[in-house]
Amino acid sequence: MPHSASVPQDRWFSSMIDSRFLAFANGVQAMRRRIEGQGLGICGALGVAGEPYPYQISTVRRILASTRIRHLIADEVGMGKTVQALMVLNALRMEKPQHRTVILTPPRLIDQWHKECWTRAHIKASVFDGSGDLDEDFVRIINPQTLQNRRNSGDEGFEAFALDPDFFDLLIVDEPQLLPIEVIEAVQRASRDFRQVLLLSASPRLGEPYSRNRILSILEPERAMLAEAS
Repeated sequence: MPHSASVPQDRWFSSMIDSRFLAFANGVQAMRRRIEGQGLGICGALGVAGEPYPYQISTVRRILASTRIRHLIADEVGMGKTVQALMVLNALRMEKPQHRTVILTPPRLIDQWHKECWTRAHIKASVFDGSGDLDEDFVRIINPQTLQNRRNSGDEGFEAFALDPDFFDLLIVDEPQLLPIEVIEAVQRASRDFRQVLLLSASPRLGEPYSRNRILSILEPERAMLAEAS
């Protein structure tokens, strides 16, 4: 069913869920891709809509083969960073059905992530923007303002969000260079205790000392602390 980009995401998603035919079709495709994704030795990562490119499969295979999942995917715009992250997410959920993920992304990318989770990975993700109930879905997409304004959580109609490593398994941060400094500092503090971390960036600015140190402090907090101390 065609839909306009101007259609509110809640109405668009509700129409997808409420249509019995679309729900059935999506379920059939999800089951087919789930079976297909178990066939090439990368733990169900191929259970996404579309045909991943060899470089995407290679990246995902390398991430899943690591002893710890703490990686930066630094492909250019349009090279499928979201798809690769969803492939990793599918594999982790295949291994652990109760696996929980929190996705932190700039506001302009929230709708894209919400649709990609549903149409590509067949994941019913919830979006939290500081208002309304906090859904108990296994994948949550968070507006960074809910971290930036935590000190104002007493405001009427606003609810703050905490990056809780005891509740979530995987932290995905999309385009961290576009997030406010206060948000990145919150990510740096919380990421130390997350078991799994993925950073996605088209321009990580690794040539700039400040940006490089910020990324390394998220991915390798122990080494970053030792380097700073020395």
